[in-house]
Amino acid sequence: MEALAAVSFAGNILQFVQFAYGSIHSSKQIYASASGASARTEHLDHVHNSLMAHYARIGNQQGFSGERFAPLVEMAARSREVGQQLLDMINELKAKNTTSGKWWKSLGKAIREARKLDEVMELESRIDNLQQAMVLYLCTTSG
Repeated sequence: MEALAAVSFAGNILQFVQFAYGSIHSSKQIYASASGASARTEHLDHVHNSLMAHYARIGNQQGFSGERFAPLVEMAARSREVGQQLLDMINELKAKNTTSGKWWKSLGKAIREARKLDEVMELESRIDNLQQAMVLYLCTTSG
């Protein structure tokens, strides 16, 4: 029984070290970044801002008018809502540009980013599913 407890304790220590290393690595990225965000957060921000522009075009029905494209417009509207939730979360994760205590703020942002990772991945998955449905819809209605 003691061996099992020792293995469990070692696993907990390993998990803590992995979390600490990831947080320090992200803190370093955030600290060095001009925008106050990690590379992953910057990438998500760029990609989803451009997607939001495309969703807006579809939502305004520029070239997508009529009953034929109504489901596409509805899926684009849903994607836009989820995308806005994701962008709001990304903006929360970005560090404010401050000079005093920037390292500690970067560490705090890195820990917050690690804690929000599951939520971000869930929103990304929802957007991806909607995009796949939109592509399938376009493929089946193009003929």
